[in-house]
Amino acid sequence: MWHLYGNCYDLTDFLSAHPGGTDALEAARGLPDATALFESYHQVLPRSTLDKYYREKSASTIKTEHGYTYSSDGFLHKVKAKVRDDMAAAGHGSNFWKGGLAEYSFSAFHFGILICMRYLLVCTDVLGSNLPMLVAAAITTGVFRGMMITRDAHSASHFAYSSSPMVNRIMYRLTMMTMGGSVEHWNNQHIQRHHIETSIIPIDYDTMYPVKRVLSSYKPLWFHRYQHIYMWFLYPITMMAWTLGDVAYVFHPRVAATEKVKSLGVSLAFMFHAWFLPFYALGGSAAAMVVLVEIWVSSIFFSFQFVVNHEVEGTHGHSTFQDWGSYQTLSSHDYAADSWLWCNISGGLNNQIAHHLFPSVHFKYYPRITQIIRRLCKEENISFQHSDSMVGALQKHYEHLFAMGNAPNDVKRE
Repeated sequence: MWHLYGNCYDLTDFLSAHPGGTDALEAARGLPDATALFESYHQVLPRSTLDKYYREKSASTIKTEHGYTYSSDGFLHKVKAKVRDDMAAAGHGSNFWKGGLAEYSFSAFHFGILICMRYLLVCTDVLGSNLPMLVAAAITTGVFRGMMITRDAHSASHFAYSSSPMVNRIMYRLTMMTMGGSVEHWNNQHIQRHHIETSIIPIDYDTMYPVKRVLSSYKPLWFHRYQHIYMWFLYPITMMAWTLGDVAYVFHPRVAATEKVKSLGVSLAFMFHAWFLPFYALGGSAAAMVVLVEIWVSSIFFSFQFVVNHEVEGTHGHSTFQDWGSYQTLSSHDYAADSWLWCNISGGLNNQIAHHLFPSVHFKYYPRITQIIRRLCKEENISFQHSDSMVGALQKHYEHLFAMGNAPNDVKRE
């Protein structure tokens, strides 16, 4: 069943008719409370359609300790109304805002570059004896692999890449196989957990605890006092840990058999072409260098953008007894939000607040939406947290690591 607004709905008969596709609905099936997903993925709420499938009051017994509200006069609904009006006035319509021809053309180019680089890295008669060219190819592959994560894979996972559910599904699978991620694990970790219960433990486990401590509700350990130093040496292997974590996810007893097969299949396909094939084609030392350089570059590209989204001073410790949209705004952080270049490089991660409030909207619209959010935050006296540059955002992250690593040991979870 689907649990929304404290009610229980059976949307089984609506699956095939859902404009966003069956995958979008299935992502919310069975969750203790999918209200946040329903609210954030619909610019215009289809309440009349939802009412048709009402069954009874929700009997869900697993509740997170918060008091999110979604009132019509709350921050979330105010910003959605302003965005709808602004987008309609700009000629974009009042509802679905997805990628277009320019984004699809770049995706084709993007895939072409990665396929070309993979061919060059394993073709011994082209680059096999040219070490500088091998390094250059590995760096290029790492950069474009990182961009595949932040751009196409991320937007397709949120059904924002295209208005066609089939295109989103195909792009999601292809991009995750290219960058080394499990669709099933990402759905669980990112869409169902992180985007509903942002920075709330133990639901959202994007925080890498106990390796690092970024929330005051986590128990401080002795080595956390050095995390502002050692984490910068761990970030360059983030993507390797990601892929291995996806493999470990398969063996969790609660993961369904069909999900195990799909998830493991994507992970093995990636490890074969990215980690094993170079050793077959290039030999020991050259292959090791190629694999490590690609991991380092893609990891740094992704992790440096990811950690500044929610792990800076000011984004944690906020009460969850408030409008869901205002909580998402307070617990997120933007950087270079008006930059067209950073928006396209990061896939909209630099406009993190807009992404959390409008995850199903393509990132090309985020700079425009961010301006509306910023103005409303000023009117509502809500802190809009941002940095003018990536460097400034990383400085804030460093300060946060130091602060959380040296916090008093008697900090308790409220």
